[in-house]
Amino acid sequence: MSLHPWIRAGLGLGVAAAGDRLLQRWRRREQRELDMVRQALALDPEPDPFALAWVAGLPEPARRYLAHALAPGVQIPASVQLRMIGNIRGEQGGEWLEMEAEELLAPPRGFVWSARLRGRLLSMSVDDHYLAGQGGTRVWLLGRIPLRRTHGPDISRSAAGRLAIEAVLMPAALLPRPDLRWHVGGDLDTARASFKVDTTPVDLTLRLGGDGSLRSATLERWGAPAGGVHDWHVFRVEVFSERTFDGVTIPARLSATWELKGAPPFEFFRAEITRAVFT
Repeated sequence: MSLHPWIRAGLGLGVAAAGDRLLQRWRRREQRELDMVRQALALDPEPDPFALAWVAGLPEPARRYLAHALAPGVQIPASVQLRMIGNIRGEQGGEWLEMEAEELLAPPRGFVWSARLRGRLLSMSVDDHYLAGQGGTRVWLLGRIPLRRTHGPDISRSAAGRLAIEAVLMPAALLPRPDLRWHVGGDLDTARASFKVDTTPVDLTLRLGGDGSLRSATLERWGAPAGGVHDWHVFRVEVFSERTFDGVTIPARLSATWELKGAPPFEFFRAEITRAVFT
């Protein structure tokens, strides 16, 4: 005995509705987890305003960079909320996807980066995070269908490297502290900072202009770009222009490139910072 077509259609719609509710609950649960990371990163800013005396004893390039990035009297923030637009791709020669993203950044503690990506055929959303030594990535097709969730030691170590180099988007994180040491980088336009993000060692190299403006930032970052094998690779951020937000000067237009061993450089990220709120 066959079901009436209307009954079959009704059953199909019921299954689809149940599946949609399941996806919505899953998405809400993932958002709650990210909100918990955001809450953990939300700290009160330092009460003391920045003074040039704080950096007077640093090597000249580091002093010049920090004096350029932080205006005297600016309140030292604990985090920054960023908004950015640009393009991103997943492989060498791959399609550049349009990107709109927001990020809560609090180096060296962690970050949450949420982006919407649009290509010729499909759109997706991506959520990256790092906190307390643990990193992860979630990818959603059309913003609601789970496509990929990655985590584990390799992902966490790579996210720690990303957090370290993104300190240039919140330069107060590079002010002197017990676990951060500035070195002369070999010439007056190079500064090097050594520190750790949890257990991941960092040697961050900054190339500067004569006025202390940032030209590039480079470090060795753990990763498997373009689907390769996890290893240490040179990771470079090029800065094309800067912008000052409430007394803090940060990169405004930038790109990010993996410099792969035995392969051409893989530029995968281009962005413009359109908003920065330091808190």
